[in-house]
Amino acid sequence: MQSLRLPLSDSLEAAVSAAVAAAGILQAHAGNRSELIIDTKARNDLVSQADREAEAATIEILRERTPQFGIVAEESGGESTGLATWYIDPLDGTTNFLHGIPHYAVSIALIAHKGSIVAGDAPSNRTLP
Repeated sequence: MQSLRLPLSDSLEAAVSAAVAAAGILQAHAGNRSELIIDTKARNDLVSQADREAEAATIEILRERTPQFGIVAEESGGESTGLATWYIDPLDGTTNFLHGIPHYAVSIALIAHKGSIVAGDAPSNRTLP
């Protein structure tokens, strides 16, 4: 079995930074939802300009700060590579967001690949944003 020592506190900081950046983009669009470009992926499955911009910001930060991990994102796809992969839904609750219902989130998960032993690191003394 392959052993992996994930830098968990650094990974958490990267995920929080990415989520904060994505949330800022979503909040910037929240006031002018009527001006968003909206596409339909499938019946009752919408994707907006806000989704795409939030996803791009999230991916940029995660690639920069954790290049050793794969990334799979809802809108742009990606690859499950390395010993762990980020899974991203940049606007979890698009329909709510587009209808002005304030129940939506940026969802980011880090999943270790099968066969890896995940061991964390010591807690960081750094403050998250």
